[in-house]
Amino acid sequence: MPRYILNYRLHQIIPSPAFPRRTNTPRPYLALNLKNAKRAFRCYGLVDSGADDCIFPASFARELGLEYQAGRPYQFGGAGDGDQTAYFFDLELEIVGITKYSISIGFSSIMDKFGAGVLGQNGFFDHLSLGFYLPRGVFAISTL
Repeated sequence: MPRYILNYRLHQIIPSPAFPRRTNTPRPYLALNLKNAKRAFRCYGLVDSGADDCIFPASFARELGLEYQAGRPYQFGGAGDGDQTAYFFDLELEIVGITKYSISIGFSSIMDKFGAGVLGQNGFFDHLSLGFYLPRGVFAISTL
């Protein structure tokens, strides 16, 4: 089972009264290609163990030539904003330089403000083994 060690990426944030000296925070982002039969789109996804599914911005679906609301609708929720709808398509997910496989990927307009997708339990964690070593600034992915 191949194992890959990757670096967390520093994500810039705005200092707040709670954390006035914090200007960035490490996050486990992965370089990805989303592919359908006609197009591929390079993007990033945040490894998110709290997410149920893999959901990306609606704008990414348009880059793939998909009308995102033509997908299979699914209601989901998260921290804030109440229930949202994601529209799912069967696509290929390529983790650049590591592996690729076909899964259902959702697209939602609520994700457009983040500029990246989330990689959740169904479709990501169920295909890989992961370990997180924040004090060293790395995380590990092993293909199953």
